[in-house]
Amino acid sequence: MRTSSAFVSAKVSSSTDYHSAIEKIKEILPVTMAERDITGASVAIVDGDNIIWSEGFGHTNRSLQVKVTGDTLFHAGSISKSFTALGVLKAVDKQLLALDAPLKRYLPWFSVNSRFGASEAERITIRHLLAHHSGLGTWSPLGNPSDTGYHTRAFEEVVRSTTGSWLKSPAGERFEYSNQGIDLAGYALAVVSGERFEDFMREEILEPLGMTMSTFNQPEATARETCVTGYLGKRSVPIVNGVVMPLVAAGGLFTSANDLARFIIFHLQNGAANGKQVLPATLLQEMYAPQFTAKNQISGYGLGIYKALQNNTVRFSHGGLGYGISTHYRFLPEHRIGVVLLTNQDAAHNAPELAGRVVELMLTAKRGTAPKTNSVSATEKPAVALSEEILRRFEGTYLLYEGSLFRFKYERGTLFHLTGNEKFKLVALSPTEFVYASRLYRFSVSEKGRPGGVQIIDDYYDPQTAENSVIYLPVNDTPVDAKGLNKSEWSRIAGKYVGTFIGAKSEVKISLVNGHLYLNDKLKLKEILSNSFICADGEVVIFSGGQLSVGNKLYLRKQ
Repeated sequence: MRTSSAFVSAKVSSSTDYHSAIEKIKEILPVTMAERDITGASVAIVDGDNIIWSEGFGHTNRSLQVKVTGDTLFHAGSISKSFTALGVLKAVDKQLLALDAPLKRYLPWFSVNSRFGASEAERITIRHLLAHHSGLGTWSPLGNPSDTGYHTRAFEEVVRSTTGSWLKSPAGERFEYSNQGIDLAGYALAVVSGERFEDFMREEILEPLGMTMSTFNQPEATARETCVTGYLGKRSVPIVNGVVMPLVAAGGLFTSANDLARFIIFHLQNGAANGKQVLPATLLQEMYAPQFTAKNQISGYGLGIYKALQNNTVRFSHGGLGYGISTHYRFLPEHRIGVVLLTNQDAAHNAPELAGRVVELMLTAKRGTAPKTNSVSATEKPAVALSEEILRRFEGTYLLYEGSLFRFKYERGTLFHLTGNEKFKLVALSPTEFVYASRLYRFSVSEKGRPGGVQIIDDYYDPQTAENSVIYLPVNDTPVDAKGLNKSEWSRIAGKYVGTFIGAKSEVKISLVNGHLYLNDKLKLKEILSNSFICADGEVVIFSGGQLSVGNKLYLRKQ
């Protein structure tokens, strides 16, 4: 089931004996792979300046002919964002870019549709893009997973299609994970350097870090026998002309566990690699600092990297999910340890969970115990008693992202937050502020007393669900919402629509509920123009000639 990388025979000694931790990992990983139908996986662990151990498990594809090693190439997915951020910071160091300069300085053609004023595009900076605070949604009009021609899209074509996007919020207002934003930053890097993005990244980042196996050149990577095939369940991810996905800066990196381990060592050495300072430590601190809405918080999203708390210390990390992979790296600077975990199955996004278990095993080996992360109260304010009328006004659903809803419900004198199977009892601090453990809930209310949304602040957040330590959830619907306009033309656009998602069929539903149009029976739509609507979070939904666009993803009416 597993095979050791050639690298293992040359592993470097450490003052810590990791033998028991490594043996435990060797027990856990194959069991998880069997449970989750994962064909191949690769892991590496780092202590200080050394790769202590790396190993491959399983095979590169279901033909079971080529075994995975620590040097096997995996599509890294969104881990690419950490590298694009490093590339941009390198360009800042070379005075080719400035973090707080508007994107239009480097891409004069850049524009975007906006409900917030015609000049809003001029406010978007490089920092906004790298920190996911530009206001742009996740997907660009071309090159997204529902684009049937995404394999044929050139990077420039994908980036320039952003001019057809709608902003979901004003720049800097809230965290909104955006692939198209990272792609724009990467393309600006290519323009100012005069090189192809993948060439600049190879010369200025990958090679100096000793990551000689890694590349943003997808045809080059996928042509190698040692490159894994990604799987969406049982189905292999389609590859056309060597391309897995055209979002080069946001998700185009191919790398190995050993190479990503060298990336962790670079961070633990404060920006140095192979005896040379690749990037000033001051710029790395810019990268690590939580940005905009999370500024001055203990944790949050920085520039292409998450800062979080694990085992009572700071952790930096990023992962990738989709297009047939689940990948993750994380490192703890205080303890100078890190882990890389790569798998080729995205139906089982277990890489972050497994990486967390590996870190705990490493801490136990290094310290004798793995300290638990102690969650503390978000505030020392005293609790207050609120009337049923005040508490009930916050009842309803609030939109997180990608159709995920949080629900607030009043029961027996208390407001509860419901998400999935979890139910959190909120303690009132004021008529608009509540607390649960380390989490602070701050509701916005109109002059008429109607809720507009809720800001949730939690330094002990889980970046796999929240993505930022400060998130804002606009209200989607409430039990007391007035009946909608129920326009006659709306009944003609209600129904099912079919598209593709990475080549597989995908279906959405438009329905009429209480006089309002709903997407997938969950998200209430608000009309902004004829046949144009927005979800609570500003995602634009457009109907045109039997075609439906949801956040730039396209669907055709089901016949």
